[in-house]
Amino acid sequence: MSQTMSVMDAVTGQLLDEGRWPPNDLSKSMGADYHYILPTMINFLTAVQVRLQNCDPVCQFAFDDAFANTALGQDVQTLIGAIDGATA
Repeated sequence: MSQTMSVMDAVTGQLLDEGRWPPNDLSKSMGADYHYILPTMINFLTAVQVRLQNCDPVCQFAFDDAFANTALGQDVQTLIGAIDGATA
């Protein structure tokens, strides 16, 4: 599986596990629409990080508070791209 597909699976899988999907909508904002705040966004990103460490091949995603704060204003599709860009 490609890195991008792994990131997409990790993000969408976490949204499903947290009960935020369905309905599945890549255009909704993490903050305004899904009601994440900084602490819950950090928890979400940490869970995505763990999912990526457990995929095959292993992907390493690193983020900081600034990344998490920016993520609050992003829609799901943009967040997937940002995580993909921060993943090796």
